[in-house]
Amino acid sequence: MGKTGHLMKSKVAKFDEFYTPRESVEKEIGAYVAADPDVFRGKVVYLPADRSTGNYPSAFWEYFKENFASLGLRKLVATCYKSVPGGDGDHEHGERATLTRSADGAVVETFMLLDGDGDFRSYEQHSDFLEADVVVTNPPFSRLKDLLEIVTLLDKEFLLVVPLTSINYRRTFQLIWEKRAWFGTTELRKFLQRNEDGTLTPVDITTLWLTNMYHQAER
Repeated sequence: MGKTGHLMKSKVAKFDEFYTPRESVEKEIGAYVAADPDVFRGKVVYLPADRSTGNYPSAFWEYFKENFASLGLRKLVATCYKSVPGGDGDHEHGERATLTRSADGAVVETFMLLDGDGDFRSYEQHSDFLEADVVVTNPPFSRLKDLLEIVTLLDKEFLLVVPLTSINYRRTFQLIWEKRAWFGTTELRKFLQRNEDGTLTPVDITTLWLTNMYHQAER
């Protein structure tokens, strides 16, 4: 199956979780920190489509958790969608993980189940978007248009993994044309796709970083 074939299949199946490799996350975010070491200092970072538990936690969650102190984050929040893979539509609770600082400066991690399934389009995640200074994630590509609408309407800083085909989306083209967003520093091709049985399969697709955050790299 070709590169676009994986995307077309995921659009039909709506099962399009492509996990970003840790080294890709480190390389991209490192470019923004190099341009401005205080880019995340004192800020709330929200990961709206990222697991913090299980066999395959999000590379974004792991990166920001391990660098919470050095980046000077005020708060890190991750929520993730939970469903019954290949199931009959039975409800399953989504998850929210949070890192904050206590009064004495210690980093405190909390975890809770959501009332709903964790879809970032639900009202339960509305407060997370409102509180966030920066939204960072590799979203399910079938829901990218919705996420772009949310972050732009709320005027948030963002760093998103997007498929190359998203350049043709009205919102993406508009943001780039108006210079309200631009591409990041690297292309990504290697991912792991989550299958219906919970296993991961390597896939090769062409994606870009889309952001409104400053970086110094030349493309």
